[in-house]
Amino acid sequence: MPRSPCFTPTRLFRLLPLCAALALASPVHAQPARMSVDQAAAPLESALNQYAASARVTLSFDPSLTAGRQAPALDGAYSVGDGFAALLAGSGLIAEQTGERHYVIRPAAPAVSTLAPVTVTGDSAAERYNPPTTVGSKTPLTQRQIPQSISVVTQDRMRQQAMQTLDDAMRNTAGVTVERRDNSRSIFHSRGFDMTSYQIDGIPTQYDWRMLSSTDLAIYDRVEVLKGPAGLYNGAGGLGGAINLVHKLPQKEFGFEGSVSAGSWDNYRSQVDLTGGLNEDGSLRGRLVGVYQDRRFFYDKTNEQHSVLYGALAYDFTPRTTLTVGGGRQERDIHASMWSLPATMTLGPGGQPSFSLADIKRSTFIGADWNRDQFTSTEAFADVEHRLDNGWTAKLSGRYAENKLDREQAYGWGPANTSNNLIQLLSAKGPTRQAQTSYDAYADGPFTLFGRQHTLTLGANYTDSRFDNEWNYPTPSWAPRIDITRPRSDFDRLDYAFNNGNHARTQQWGIYSNLRLRLTDPLTLVAGGRFSWWDLTSTQRTLAGEKSQDARFNGEFTPNLGLIYDLNDTYSLYTSYSEIFQPQNGYSTADGNMLKPLEGRQIEAGIKGEYLDGALNASFAVFEIRDENRATLSPDSTTVYTANGKTRNRGFELQVNGEIRPGWNVYAGYTWLQARVDQSASYDSNVTAVAPRHLLRVWTDYRLPGDWNRYTIGGGVNVQSGTYVALPQYNGARLEQGGYATVDLKFGYEINRNLDVALNITNLFDRKYYATISSPRSQNIFGEPQAFLLTLRARY
Repeated sequence: MPRSPCFTPTRLFRLLPLCAALALASPVHAQPARMSVDQAAAPLESALNQYAASARVTLSFDPSLTAGRQAPALDGAYSVGDGFAALLAGSGLIAEQTGERHYVIRPAAPAVSTLAPVTVTGDSAAERYNPPTTVGSKTPLTQRQIPQSISVVTQDRMRQQAMQTLDDAMRNTAGVTVERRDNSRSIFHSRGFDMTSYQIDGIPTQYDWRMLSSTDLAIYDRVEVLKGPAGLYNGAGGLGGAINLVHKLPQKEFGFEGSVSAGSWDNYRSQVDLTGGLNEDGSLRGRLVGVYQDRRFFYDKTNEQHSVLYGALAYDFTPRTTLTVGGGRQERDIHASMWSLPATMTLGPGGQPSFSLADIKRSTFIGADWNRDQFTSTEAFADVEHRLDNGWTAKLSGRYAENKLDREQAYGWGPANTSNNLIQLLSAKGPTRQAQTSYDAYADGPFTLFGRQHTLTLGANYTDSRFDNEWNYPTPSWAPRIDITRPRSDFDRLDYAFNNGNHARTQQWGIYSNLRLRLTDPLTLVAGGRFSWWDLTSTQRTLAGEKSQDARFNGEFTPNLGLIYDLNDTYSLYTSYSEIFQPQNGYSTADGNMLKPLEGRQIEAGIKGEYLDGALNASFAVFEIRDENRATLSPDSTTVYTANGKTRNRGFELQVNGEIRPGWNVYAGYTWLQARVDQSASYDSNVTAVAPRHLLRVWTDYRLPGDWNRYTIGGGVNVQSGTYVALPQYNGARLEQGGYATVDLKFGYEINRNLDVALNITNLFDRKYYATISSPRSQNIFGEPQAFLLTLRARY
């Protein structure tokens, strides 16, 4: 079997981040009175001094204890002691009350774990299971402080559910559906709309599924998901929401984790993750991650080699100024790659067709033995952050990414008539490349007005994305027919000739601001806005010549408003209004110009709860999203569009995430969604295929108590109701699938302090279903059958 020339990091190790720190401080004697606090994240020294001044207490500490440390934002009602504890969480320090109005900061005594010896202590349950996020702000905030629905896939959850790719994370995120485009590429949807607003460490990034294979999670600490329009920091994008991927960064303390795993269909993977200080005081630190994977799939023929190499360095020029640089490369080489499956067609009276999903073996391979996809993704990034004495932070970030796909593929083109089960095979070959440069700069910090403390964010960003592709078709023409119940794949290699190609350059500039005003003790107003300038220059090349198209949208304003009302220390009511715009590339009017942008807006309201010192979060939200200007094909043309389509989706979402008691975690989400096309003469609205009426995601894991505390058990279920693709071109026919449920299990055992083993079983009852339905012709893809994955992990 041919092998990819990919680099091959150590095959026998896989690592996940090592969280090593001192245990949380023991409780301090709290003042009975509570005060309202709205304090931005800041260097620990200045945050402590600012908080002490607000609380009107005196404070003593050795500056060396706080040097280089950062404190989180505070927003809520706190007693004096509780506020200090929140600022010091995870630092290994405590605030000890030594007088009526005096506190001293000192190191905490190490805590003793009540779990098995392998358990790592030192960070709070809130930080592990519900960490502060930046997907809805530039300042790390708790989910309760953001007036929109948020989901976070943490390292702990990735480990428990053996998640390896971004697809895995999204398939287990409340309210999100994954539309597979083939065996390696996907589009994500939330609330019935595309999620095309991507961020890497908060930097807006243009996502293009066409040349991106499923992103490996090994290099990321967590995945943050915001539901609904997210135009404030991203500018143009889909209405479904934003995904922020947060890189693993260098740590001062030494950490090493490695693992090997073996699973169904010869799936072998190794991973290593190493971090630590590179000088005596830890001011220079580094991180290195490597992955190698060799696997087959549940369908015949296909095999893949996949490798990842990632590194980062961080250096503290001063205790207040940090430079971080990093980069990485991912390669995925898929031999005998498969695109998708067609549906079947039955002709009824009068020739009226009806369609159904093909009832064939899940192992069916449709394509040619010489099919091949080669993906390469390269990135480099740098940011410098300076933390001022007054609690303000200034940050400048930059990122370069290049994604390539070289593809040669024979693919099925249906539908298959049930009278003979025959379809055509077509073929194409060509390279696709995207190069992107992004910059983001902002300043964020507190200020005082009318006796209250507020927070202001001011920033700007720029993205330059260049896209090139070329498609070559067989010469002479090639379109053999095959039987989808007994497909052959042993075809001779083909010769190709140029057919068409595209070049496009998209640039976007934006300036944004966000203001958090503390109107009263319990009431916070969030008011933000952005001006965007978007520019496209494109050229399409065909055998007939070249055709150019330019489009420009200037000064597009995107507002973002919210209100948060703290009912008490546990619950907050909120409401929000957000907008976004999305240029409609590829849709032209009768005069050849691009359609005006699709415009979307969402109204959301709900309640959020925070329990057990933030270890457990719950939320309930109701929402309505509307869009207008959606492209609709003109009745008398196959190439001309008008912008008169409208869609309205509404529903509600319930989430519970975190630790409900020590050792017992739960992640659950239920979404009810009603999707409706209000106005569109020909818009077939595949929204009905990616927006089930009911969607339930549940996972829980539990460490057994007492003498059994080396054992962990876990389980989950994903349930969704039926979906369909409307086919107005066939007189109202549909391609549909009923609802289904899959069940997953996990068994874990800690061999000793440094070694553990886990068995994950997905689709326990081997439910046969289609993960994606799309069209009678193609892009229908089976969900994975029952699968096993055994992982051995070492941690030091």
